[in-house]
Amino acid sequence: MNGEVLTAGITGADFCGADNRPIQAAIDAVAQRGGGAVKILPGTYVLDDSIHLRDSVTLMGSGEGTILRKGPQVYSRLSADLGYGHYDVSIAEPDTFRVGMGVTIRDDQAFGFYETIATLVWRDADRFGIDQMLNHDYARSRGGEVYSSFAPVSAKFVGNVEVRDLVIDGNKDENPRTLNGCRGAGVFLLAVKNARVANVVVRDLNGDAIGFQQCTGVTIEDCLIENNTGHGLHPGSGSVGGVMRRCRCVGNGHDGVFFCLRATYCVCDSCEFIGNGDHGVSIGHRDTNNAIVRCRAADNHGAGIVFRETDDVMAPHVTLVADNTVADNCTEKEDAEVLIAAPVRDVHVVNNVIEHRAGGRAVFGIRACADVGEVVLCGNRFSGDFAEEMKLDCEASAVVLAPPESALAAGPDAAPADADRHLPPNVRQ
Repeated sequence: MNGEVLTAGITGADFCGADNRPIQAAIDAVAQRGGGAVKILPGTYVLDDSIHLRDSVTLMGSGEGTILRKGPQVYSRLSADLGYGHYDVSIAEPDTFRVGMGVTIRDDQAFGFYETIATLVWRDADRFGIDQMLNHDYARSRGGEVYSSFAPVSAKFVGNVEVRDLVIDGNKDENPRTLNGCRGAGVFLLAVKNARVANVVVRDLNGDAIGFQQCTGVTIEDCLIENNTGHGLHPGSGSVGGVMRRCRCVGNGHDGVFFCLRATYCVCDSCEFIGNGDHGVSIGHRDTNNAIVRCRAADNHGAGIVFRETDDVMAPHVTLVADNTVADNCTEKEDAEVLIAAPVRDVHVVNNVIEHRAGGRAVFGIRACADVGEVVLCGNRFSGDFAEEMKLDCEASAVVLAPPESALAAGPDAAPADADRHLPPNVRQ
């Protein structure tokens, strides 16, 4: 870490206050001086907007004593229809909002990446200016709405950033509307080159915990992710070379880790995915050349590891699943600890421990769908009570039971120089 170090705290710091504003002021000051670090002193800071990271800035807390907590959510319908590209929003209940708030703008036909997340920057009667252009048209007839929802820590179109040693409390009881994972998370990275998130706790957020979209060189390590309503980890939208290691995802509403669209050359290493509402690990939709190694997936409602159902074009080819422990999953749905529901090719599921206790639902150890192209299933050790250890609905010639003849080109070290050429110029290596 190079550059100046400034402090933010409730008292006794370079920038003082109990909300996001002193933290943001410190970040902006460090960034204006060419980069450095902001140290957040112990305390609970109530957020009305994202903490926006800037180029070459490290945001570091004081461990569990530094808590960033989302403030109570406010809500309104729109008072006028809105047009794509504009920089204002018309709010039916304007007095509920104030300048400086982070908001989400959407309607029933504009969600996901079509939602707009922005900061209110001025007010004129029922109109508020926003710092981001609207990503879509929004209509009152389609349920157009605005509410205070944002990523507690956000980095967009920047590089060389770090977040570490702090707690993010999503305060989901006072934030009933979900933060969409395409546009936000507890820590959200969009079009970022080189980022590290370490020793961060994300809990009780109505949405995903840590997500990165269109990024290169992201490392997420030693994080505790618990009791969020969405996914724990969400690598997606063409991200390349992500590293997720020694993270623990427990009791989240959806998947422990959800590889989204075209996340490639990533690795999950030595992570735990325990008791999540869907699958431990979910991979699909052009998520190729990834590795899931030395992880533990246990007691999830769905499969421990699932290759999502899709067609050949979108299947997660060239995936390594090795040296994991997959145990006692499918507590409420699915029928296999490792479920290969996509017509994959060049997938190696090797040297895993696969367990299922006696009683409960009838579960297979590994199940391969009828359209599987080519998989290696070798060296896996089964224990417990299975309907069958391996249920192969595919052609026998599609399965190789011997050790693979060569290693797969999976994980960050295997990425070719042009693996990121589909991404924005600012993130290419």
